[in-house]
Amino acid sequence: MSHNPGYPNRNRSLQGWLSRRGALGAGLALLAPLPAPAETDQQGWGVFRNRFVAADGRVVDTGNGNVSHSEGQGYGLLLAAAFDTEPTFARMLGWTERNLRRRDDRLLAWRWRPEAPGQDRGDLNNAADGDLLVAWALCRGAVRWHNADYLRLSKAMASDFLRYNTFEANGQLLMRPGTTGFDHGEHMVVNPSYAVFPAMRELDAMQPDPRWRRLEAGMLDLLDHARFGRRRLAADWVEVPRAGGRYRIASEWPPRFSWDAVRIPLYMSWGGLANHPAVDPLMALWFDPTRGAGQPAWWDLRTETAAPYEATPGIVAVARLLLAARLNSAQQRTLPMPAITAATDYYNAVLIMLSRLAAREANLNLAMAEA
Repeated sequence: MSHNPGYPNRNRSLQGWLSRRGALGAGLALLAPLPAPAETDQQGWGVFRNRFVAADGRVVDTGNGNVSHSEGQGYGLLLAAAFDTEPTFARMLGWTERNLRRRDDRLLAWRWRPEAPGQDRGDLNNAADGDLLVAWALCRGAVRWHNADYLRLSKAMASDFLRYNTFEANGQLLMRPGTTGFDHGEHMVVNPSYAVFPAMRELDAMQPDPRWRRLEAGMLDLLDHARFGRRRLAADWVEVPRAGGRYRIASEWPPRFSWDAVRIPLYMSWGGLANHPAVDPLMALWFDPTRGAGQPAWWDLRTETAAPYEATPGIVAVARLLLAARLNSAQQRTLPMPAITAATDYYNAVLIMLSRLAAREANLNLAMAEA
């Protein structure tokens, strides 16, 4: 995808920074070979489908009590469209419509629990990123298979997404995480990683609306200014003041750059925004050899301490995608990506598959799943 012309190409200076610190050398733990068998993207999708997609089309979050949620259905639909698997796409969409569809709009309940058949009736709130991902996948499915029903549903979801999942603050249009539960009067709690930038652009192309561009600009501004701690990293959840004032780390969640925020560089790389200044602190965190062997799975923004364990294969995949997008050079071929067999759970497998898909669509020559 094309790079945003608003951000200058800093590849040359980045290469100098990496070279001075030996970040492309043997001392960089994230670039160490992974114990993964070679597999193509198509084979990886086959493994993902067999492990995490049930026969009825439910995408199973194996690391979270085997629940399912709109986010997972969106990821699954997106991958099925990418790998031209319409029967699987249709089953996943059918399960989503039967079990997550809300009555009063075209949005989705955020969670389904196996111990509560049907919808999790105790909480029909939606998740904005899940709605966005499903609408995006439907748009892609409509184009790939010339399906007018998919297109109508995508347009309906996109329209309700803009209606219910956006809000105004300080002259910016931002993303509301769900229709209820995040408005605290003077501030709104926001999840920066919900901003799926390539989805916004493709949905805008399908059904143009000026709010899409305003939403992208607003979320980018949030990412540029709502950074915390000595390393100036994004937090998983942020308090956004409605009428001026400082951004704060949301008090209801751990003060971390963690499992949510790791998707920010994934979506920004995929959307041609890898050179945005908000990504710079991640390059310093993930590719700083002075930290020694291993990379942190998360970073505490208040105590300035790392997780007591190293980055998982999914995080490694996102980091390598980001580095390839920033360098955009022949050095990409030195960056092997993890295989799906390296993922022990659904979420790590999703991060690996999406990083591969983003690399392919951005024409990055990453070596997929090489040892």
